[in-house]
Amino acid sequence: MLAAEIVRAGIAENGFEATAIVQHYSSELGVSTWLLDVTASPWVALFFASHGGRTGDIGTLEYIERTEWTLFSNDGQSALGAILVASPKSAPRIHNQQAFFLQAPHPKLLHELVNRRLYFRQKEDVVFESEAFEPQINHDLIYPSRDPTLAALRGLATSSLEAKPLEWEPTTSVFHAPDWTTYLPIASALLERELKRGSAHLRRWDGDDGNTLSELCRLHAAVHAHREDLPNHLTTLHHLRRLVTSAPLIKEAGMSDFLNFLYLSHCDDGDTKARQAFEQCLLEASPFWRRSELIFKRFTA
Repeated sequence: MLAAEIVRAGIAENGFEATAIVQHYSSELGVSTWLLDVTASPWVALFFASHGGRTGDIGTLEYIERTEWTLFSNDGQSALGAILVASPKSAPRIHNQQAFFLQAPHPKLLHELVNRRLYFRQKEDVVFESEAFEPQINHDLIYPSRDPTLAALRGLATSSLEAKPLEWEPTTSVFHAPDWTTYLPIASALLERELKRGSAHLRRWDGDDGNTLSELCRLHAAVHAHREDLPNHLTTLHHLRRLVTSAPLIKEAGMSDFLNFLYLSHCDDGDTKARQAFEQCLLEASPFWRRSELIFKRFTA
C-alpha cells in the first residue's frame, strides 16, 4: 500500500524503487521491508557499524564479494537472493550512502556463504567520520538535513489507495530452514559452471547426475540441520561446491572413501560428538546414504 502511494506521488518510478525508499526511511515511516541494504563504500559501512555502538560491543564489517555472490546465487536465481540497484533521483540517502540491495536473501544461506568479516571494539559515542574523503563521511552525508524525499514522504496522503501487486515479493520459504530443494538449484548451477570450465574429472558424470545432485543436497541439508555439532566449514555453500566437484569419487573410490574424504577426515579422531552427529545426518538424509552397512562399521570402529 505504501509503495503504491510512493509511486502514485511520483517519488519513485516503480515498485522496487518505492520499496528501496521505504527501506531507507523505515524509521520515519515505521515500516520495514524484505530488502537488505548494503553499501559499495567500506567507509559508509564503518559509519553504520559504529553508529549507536556501546562500549564493550563488537562492531562488524561484512564484505560480500560480487563474483562469489553471483556464483552461489546462480546470478540471483536461487534462494540466496539477487543484488539489485535502485537510484531514485530524489533520494539523497540512497545516493550518498552508495546503497544497493539484496532482494530477500535467505538468512541461513547468507550465513552459509561465510563472507569475510572485520571486527572492532565499540566505544560509546564514537562514530567513524572522516574529512579525508570527498564528500566527507559524516552524519549529514548519511542523513542529509535537506532531504526532498523525506519531505515528500511526510506529505503523502494517508487515505487508502488501491494497491497494485509489486513486481516481486518474497515467499514464506525464506522464513524456514533450507531443505534439500533449496540447495538443488545452487548445486545444479555449480555443476553446470564446472562442466563449462572443462573440469576433466567431472566429465565422468553419467546419466544419473540429477539423482546424485539431489542426494548430495539431501546430505548437505541434513548436515546443516546438525551444524552446531559439526565443524563449521562443513556446513557452508563452499563445502556444497566441494561435494559437487568431488561427486565422481562416489563411484570411483566408493561411498565410504567419499564420505571419509569429504567429512570424517575433517573431524578430530577424538571428537565422538561430531562423528555421531554426522552418522545421524546420514540416517536422516536418505536411504542412499545409509544403504551400506560397511560405512557404519567404519564410522563406529
